[in-house]
Amino acid sequence: MDKELSLIAIVKLVKEKLRWIVLTIVVFVVAAVVYSTAIAKPLYSSSAELLVSPKATDNLQLTLNQLQTNSKLIQTYESIIFSDDILTLVNSEVSTSYSNQELRNKIKVVTEDESQTFAIRVTDTSPETAAEIANTVSAIFQSKLDDYYSSNLEIKVISAAKPSTNQVSPIISRNIFFAVVLATMVSSFVIILLELLSPTIKGTAILSTFSWLELGNVSLSPLQMEVRSATKEHPKSGLFNKKSTQKSISLDNIEGIKTKLQTQLDKNAVKTFLISSAESGTGKTTLAMYLANSLANNGKKVLLVDANLRNPSLDRIYKLSNKVGLFSYLQNGGELGIQAIQGSSLFVLPSGPKFAAVSQILTSEKLPTLLADLEKHFDVILFDSAALNGVPDAQILATKIRNLVMLVKQDGTRIDDLIEANRFLESYQIEVLGYVFDGTVREREGALQQLFYKVN
Repeated sequence: MDKELSLIAIVKLVKEKLRWIVLTIVVFVVAAVVYSTAIAKPLYSSSAELLVSPKATDNLQLTLNQLQTNSKLIQTYESIIFSDDILTLVNSEVSTSYSNQELRNKIKVVTEDESQTFAIRVTDTSPETAAEIANTVSAIFQSKLDDYYSSNLEIKVISAAKPSTNQVSPIISRNIFFAVVLATMVSSFVIILLELLSPTIKGTAILSTFSWLELGNVSLSPLQMEVRSATKEHPKSGLFNKKSTQKSISLDNIEGIKTKLQTQLDKNAVKTFLISSAESGTGKTTLAMYLANSLANNGKKVLLVDANLRNPSLDRIYKLSNKVGLFSYLQNGGELGIQAIQGSSLFVLPSGPKFAAVSQILTSEKLPTLLADLEKHFDVILFDSAALNGVPDAQILATKIRNLVMLVKQDGTRIDDLIEANRFLESYQIEVLGYVFDGTVREREGALQQLFYKVN
């Protein structure tokens, strides 16, 4: 996939930014109304109608060919009307003085197909001036035609111009219509252009091009979370608590994601999956913990595995021993180190002590055997890994587990990184169960900026 938007993505993007489009339309409409009523000068139009006919002395009957010839002559007459000689004479007789070019801009010769009539239409800020100029032009042209063009035809004025108070410009309703159309086009173009040029994800529209299932839209705020230790007073460790100055996120709010994810797991007959992202720092561990707790609260026997050896954190968050764990088992065998979270059906497998050759450890033949054995004892196994594009660890792990949930962060995930990650997943035919979009929304209440949690 390249940086382009499909039609579906464009429609979705426009829907996401609909309020900005509406706001732009409102601004354009207000500008159109202000321009039409307060800035633009009202214009009025007046027309004198003329007839091209044979001179009375010639007593000619017009044939169709002659009628077509006369119609073509009107084009010649138009050139004569716009000549400097005629316009100079007009300027000398009308009450308002204009330059010849200004008169040309005001005058329009209107013709009809296969007709001997034509009109001299003049537009001006004054209805009286428009009628005066139209009548003056027709009179001078009628009297001076033979000086420029000799024929057996003559010009007759069949309807003199009269002042009209009907305003021809600006027309407010028409200007509003054009403002709405222009605002819609401009705002849509700018939104699409910014989406294409932006290095980071701005919304879920572009994600539709990956053909991934949207599991949900969350706001993983950077809260300072802590986990209670298992005590007699608080037997359920592993449940999130907020510090007094922070706003907590209820586990109930992640039910939508959990439900869709469980459907995908059942559909694909999958127990084990990897939670990752295109880049680091997106909140993968936070998401993994929420999902693990939610699944465990639903009666599932859940194992949460810390597979991010370069930056392990689950042992610190859950206050667990990290003397043995996943990587020590893969390296040396022995005890695995799975630790139960008291009061729940959640279990955690820490990463274990750090080793230098992480990538080599993950290629161990022990890992597939371990996965098969773990699936016999747990309903769901979540692996919290490093970013796919950061180090090879996550890519190796993905090829082993082959089922993945992607976390995409608004204004944090780069489009190029996501494209690169998708190419890797497609090349190894790794199943993406779905993606979770972290679109953190900020609200202001007085001087405080708060974060709130939202699930589609």
